[in-house]
Amino acid sequence: MAQPKILIVEDEALIAADLSEVIEQFGYSVVGSPATGEEAVELVRAANPDAVLMDIRLAGAMDGIEAAGKIAEFSDVPIIYLTSHADTATLERAKVTDPAGYVLKPFRELELRAVIEMALPDEADDDDGDGEGAPAHEVSEDLLQQLKRIEPFTGISEQRLAKLCRRSRQADVDAGELIALEGDETVSGFIVLHGRVSMIKSNIDGKELIVELLPEGDAFGLMAAIDRSSYPVTARADVASQILWIPRVDFVNFLEANPDISKTFLERTFARLRDAHSLSLSLAHDRVEVRIASALTALLPKLCAHPEGQETDQVVKMTRQQLADLVGSTQETVIRITKQLERDEILNLSTPGEIRVVDPDRLEDLAAGSI
Repeated sequence: MAQPKILIVEDEALIAADLSEVIEQFGYSVVGSPATGEEAVELVRAANPDAVLMDIRLAGAMDGIEAAGKIAEFSDVPIIYLTSHADTATLERAKVTDPAGYVLKPFRELELRAVIEMALPDEADDDDGDGEGAPAHEVSEDLLQQLKRIEPFTGISEQRLAKLCRRSRQADVDAGELIALEGDETVSGFIVLHGRVSMIKSNIDGKELIVELLPEGDAFGLMAAIDRSSYPVTARADVASQILWIPRVDFVNFLEANPDISKTFLERTFARLRDAHSLSLSLAHDRVEVRIASALTALLPKLCAHPEGQETDQVVKMTRQQLADLVGSTQETVIRITKQLERDEILNLSTPGEIRVVDPDRLEDLAAGSI
């Protein structure tokens, strides 16, 4: 296989020399290191590189973002931006050119290599990986379209998303099947493509507490891919489900190559942590009926289904035992309280395995402690 060709566009000679040396150590060929945007455009035409490292702030009339725009008019070569300025305005302006990644200066060799590997076209990339990632394979169009609707992947180019998918693996799991065990050192991150997964903690007596419910399209299971320690929970399928496993090294490389995705992912993680803190406070201080109402209110937008012909009712497909595990109570207590809520015409429990919310407003009032 021919060495992948890299073009370095950098107006600081020492940085350009350092980059050239490191990139050649990676096993790539440096086909040029122009100092201006105008020269970069011409060299892309002449040398046809496999990837371009482009400094955003260049000497001359044309900066790196403008040069990338000119290059995009005649070439689909991946552009990786080099910058010491990671401000929001610069990133938003650069995003319009659909870059393959960003590298902050002063650069780190591991980060630089990861970004280049993610950016390189498949024919120039090493599909066998380094022993840590997964082997590549074909990706279905249905999977690509589904992932493009899931945060944090919305807005990602299909080429970059397909590369991540080729390193991933789909798996069908039965209801009740364990997906990951707490303490496991080798588990990858996962996305729930179909179905629902519970993330569970157990105490020394074996009592289970559901700390997260992951419905279809939930990517919170990817947290395991960036946590280098052992798996923090046990993951179990509540219903027959399909998941997408993404190896740790491949997802970490993907995040390093896409800092805007990292930002979105962290924001969503912090939001989940805030919810977890609220749940902890509720478990410590609230009455069980308030905890049940709070849990159901929080679950409605995530899990509810609308049966045909009953559009006003909101249905959570969940057993009372699962609800008990979620609110930290016993099944008997949850059955007693939900039966009372049914008599109060707030819930309807006529269908096994379903909790139909008939009066969501009163349920919210109960969650707030107003009734």
